[in-house]
Amino acid sequence: MGILRSFAKISLCASIMGVACWFGNYYTTFAIHSRFLVQLLVFAALILGATALYLAFAWLFRCHEIEEVYGIATRRTAGATDGYLEP
Repeated sequence: MGILRSFAKISLCASIMGVACWFGNYYTTFAIHSRFLVQLLVFAALILGATALYLAFAWLFRCHEIEEVYGIATRRTAGATDGYLEP
C-alpha cells in the first residue's frame, strides 16, 4: 500500500509540474523569440522553475524518496556510512 501512496504523490507532483511547464511555455511565447540566447535563457528558466516546483511539492507532500535522493547526492565519500575507509 505504501508503494501506491508514493506513486500517487510522485504522480501528483509531476502532473502539477507538467501543467506549470505548459503554462510557462504558453505565456512566455517561447517560439516567438528569434534570438538563440533569449530562447536559451527562457528554456533554462523554465527547466529550473519546473525542477524547483517539483521539489517544493515533493517536500510539501512529504515524499520520502526525495530524502533518499538528497542523502545520496550529499554523501561526501562512497561507503562512508558502512565504516570502510577509502584507499
